[in-house]
Amino acid sequence: MNRTLDQTAALFGIKSRAFRKALRELRILTSTGDLASHHRSSGHLFSDPRSVQLGPNRLKHYAVVLVTEKGVQWLAKTLGIEITDKEVAA
Repeated sequence: MNRTLDQTAALFGIKSRAFRKALRELRILTSTGDLASHHRSSGHLFSDPRSVQLGPNRLKHYAVVLVTEKGVQWLAKTLGIEITDKEVAA
């Protein structure tokens, strides 16, 4: 199951803002919150492109960064966080 960054932060028991700040410091996220290019093909994280219609002829495109199951374990190891509930992490 793929998780958003907010869901992953909740799993780790830290606030979303602190989690994103840590990912920026590790250069996993860019300053705008997008996934850094050198992490796109790692299999741990990926960007899911989405769009929303703002008006009859206007679309806004954006990307949501998602974490794979393998990525949850990798991020926990990278950040030094121990996941106590293995059921939730799987």
